[in-house]
Amino acid sequence: MEHTKIKRIGAASLVALHLFSFPAWAQVCSTAEGLGAVFSVLKDGKIEFAGGSGDRCAITFYGASSVNTKTLNTAGSGSNGIPCKAFMASSEVDANSASKSISKSDSEKVGPVLPDFLAPVSPVDVSVDKDRMINNVRAPVTIGGVPVVFDAIGAGTLNGVSAEVRRVGVNYVFSGVNFGSFEIRALQAGDGVVFSNPIKAGVVSFGNNCNSDSGVTFAQDGSDASNQTYIRELVWKDGCRLNVTGPGRTTLNILGKNSADTVVGLDLQQANPCINWIGACSQATKTWAQMDAQHPERLQINLYNGSLEVKDRFSISAGIYVPNGDLKMTGATGSSVVGEVLAKNVIGSQNNDSQFFSKSTSQAAPRVGAYSLTPPVTELITNKDSLVYRALQKDQPGTSGHLQAFKLKDDSSQNTTPEWDAADVSTSKMSVDNRLAKLRTETANWASASTDFEALNNTAAGSTLAQACAVNPTQTACRITGDKRLATSMVGVPWRVAPLLLGDSVLFATDDGILYSVDKTNGNLNWGWIPRDVLAESQAALSSTPMKLMEAHPWGQIASVQLLEDDASSTTGAKVTRTYVTGTALGGKLHFSIRVSNDGKSLDKIVWLDSRTSEYSPGSAGNTNDGEAGWSSGVYGRPYGGAAPVGAVMGGNKVAYVVGGKLVTREVNTDVAAVERNFTSGGEAASASSSAASSASSSATSSAASSAASSVVSVSPSSNLLYVDDNAIYFGADDGKVYKTKSTGVIETGEYSVDKLRTYRTGGSASAVWYVNGSKIASASGNGLILLAQTKTHVTALKYFSDKWTFAWQTGINASTKLGESDPATNPSISVLASDNAYLSAPADIINGVVVLYYTKKPSECDIKGYTFGPLKLLDGTDARGNSQFRMTDMTSLDNYVGLGDATGGAFTRFKGKRAILAGTGGDPGNSGDTAAITPAENAFRERLNWRELTNFF
Repeated sequence: MEHTKIKRIGAASLVALHLFSFPAWAQVCSTAEGLGAVFSVLKDGKIEFAGGSGDRCAITFYGASSVNTKTLNTAGSGSNGIPCKAFMASSEVDANSASKSISKSDSEKVGPVLPDFLAPVSPVDVSVDKDRMINNVRAPVTIGGVPVVFDAIGAGTLNGVSAEVRRVGVNYVFSGVNFGSFEIRALQAGDGVVFSNPIKAGVVSFGNNCNSDSGVTFAQDGSDASNQTYIRELVWKDGCRLNVTGPGRTTLNILGKNSADTVVGLDLQQANPCINWIGACSQATKTWAQMDAQHPERLQINLYNGSLEVKDRFSISAGIYVPNGDLKMTGATGSSVVGEVLAKNVIGSQNNDSQFFSKSTSQAAPRVGAYSLTPPVTELITNKDSLVYRALQKDQPGTSGHLQAFKLKDDSSQNTTPEWDAADVSTSKMSVDNRLAKLRTETANWASASTDFEALNNTAAGSTLAQACAVNPTQTACRITGDKRLATSMVGVPWRVAPLLLGDSVLFATDDGILYSVDKTNGNLNWGWIPRDVLAESQAALSSTPMKLMEAHPWGQIASVQLLEDDASSTTGAKVTRTYVTGTALGGKLHFSIRVSNDGKSLDKIVWLDSRTSEYSPGSAGNTNDGEAGWSSGVYGRPYGGAAPVGAVMGGNKVAYVVGGKLVTREVNTDVAAVERNFTSGGEAASASSSAASSASSSATSSAASSAASSVVSVSPSSNLLYVDDNAIYFGADDGKVYKTKSTGVIETGEYSVDKLRTYRTGGSASAVWYVNGSKIASASGNGLILLAQTKTHVTALKYFSDKWTFAWQTGINASTKLGESDPATNPSISVLASDNAYLSAPADIINGVVVLYYTKKPSECDIKGYTFGPLKLLDGTDARGNSQFRMTDMTSLDNYVGLGDATGGAFTRFKGKRAILAGTGGDPGNSGDTAAITPAENAFRERLNWRELTNFF
């Protein structure tokens, strides 16, 4: 068996307590009214800052022009008393004008009732010091009667794992909950202390050398008020950083009394603290961007008794509630507060050059039900009671992944109760024994071995820890720092990876790094595959970088290709059908093709793996066009995580994808050398990295010589979801253009080239193209091609007829003629209010010569609804409803409400005998999503089926 593996090194409210709504632990989603100011006071309170430099107040407010009080004194020490500056936007310039001054709202706030304070039960005492000693003992150590054995104390590695403490990377991780006292006397440089659960403690003391780098990290809240952190007395000495795990909320309920029941409040006067602060916090002046990057909604500090006092420079990002005392800031030059504070009084003196940034600390209540971020998947022929498959996840009381099957109703909506869940821990589904028997990774030397796959090792230690945790993630050794996963869940969340219906199976991938195949009739596990590259990332995460793999969402999209091939065993030249699954992972660092049985129930072989060290697919690193952090501190990609290699419209064995800014084309069914090209103009140019890559791989980049006239062009593809025609490849870019190229990477230029057509026309600025789709079409004017270029808010149709590219039409969110599209009277657009915060949330679909768009209205985190828009004629964008139906009823509008949650896209099917798109929504915090069939009217267009019409992914 000949294989080649490509291996390259490439060139509000307060956080926990909503003042005017339900508390966060109430299992509802409610829109909380924020305080609207960085400082607010209770009845008869005052806000006062004294001792500024000269006549002028020497502090600056950002994000709000007022504070909530009836009594405000922010004058400087001079006689003129120029008040404090206030800026509402990063673009504002200080003009020292009255309009830039902070003002009072003449309002006061009413605080919420705090939960009953909870004391520890059967507590133990713990101390940690810089010599890596626990309770004054090096090894062995016993905490709560459980022995803890460290080997190589200096290196801080853990040999024996206890229920209370273990060493993970640079951190001491404590999973205990009840402490009488917890004293951090000092820490070695780089060391940290992590509480993996909310704790209850008598006194927690941070020592003089708590370590400003790692410090102390508190766990996020559980499902109700009893699962928050409660500390009777917090003693905070100099030099300690406080962190939270995020992205959920961490609540620190501090009683503010010592063991003698004397009120002591919270004294940070010698602490110089950095509290829930992202990035460096020591500099005196911080930019708008640095403060706006903070997440105060992740930390709530509730001080039950006494005042919160700070002195010297500090940086705090949080919601702070001091109902029985004041916030006092003294001599805090160059300090920063980001968030919202509510206290009896806010008093400051000698706070020169301090910066106070108003930012909402509201956080939507956690989703308590199952919801989906991917399109529904169903058979090509469906009726009432046919199954629709949904990749789902739950966030509470911990994260868990699911693949559930629902029956369709007579009107094409889905039942609310699933028929089965593939994540069930049963003998034939996700039991440990079944996972151990059926999960695989590729053989270490698969390229030359007699078999491509091998079983996972179930030894939860050393180099096989990640394999054992893939088999059984509920083991103690697999419960890493800040683990948000439900302790009993065997399946990671699918996030935005769309499932794939293949033969008699459904394939889906999850954040535990595994690609699963289950039986489509009952959800029983067929097999699972976790690539070795993903295992390596998981191993590193378990040993040194907690939660890296899970929070980064390792899988991109998957797709399938079926080919009719020569049967090598036949003596008569017979043909055989074979099925290949392609996909991407780790932000595009891994692309692959594997062969599976035609029914999807067995793994056959690895065809090729394109594994890279530091090269990513578009959107996975280095830009922020879709605004969400993902792999390698980049973004999720469009579609999320990067698309699977894309096949040509008419089939064949060629696929294409973009990685490392280069175009890669290769055969899906063989390990023949890939062709990798830089994007050029005027001629061919080999990849700059081809010579380095070719030494160990017969799949090295093609060695075609560069043309002297060619030059590498500056193009940044913005999506890995290409449109592959029979002899051309089209892709969108960050500059708002669509480009045409071939496998050579040469970009077509000239008067009528696609790159001359922006997705925004006259009067609009460039907006990154997220998706490119298209279809061959026959019309009265001849045969041609129409491409759809989609951004976050608009779809532009580009038409190629008679060897000429022209603009066809445009529509989208509040599209208008000022952007250059055709007359809205004939080209309808999605009309929504600005407050609806609407956006296109999935790629548009083409079926039967018409286009259907998916959009979402999200006026708040608690009000998310998914819609479809269309059908529109592909040729000119006009209303194509005719006798089209929505949920088997004649359409009266182009806008149709599908269900709660984001519109996630659709699946192609023939429902009750009619060609249809089965659209789906993801659901909201308490309700499941829904489905709806859009059945376009039959028309005279003779369109050729698009590859993406047959294999749809998000």
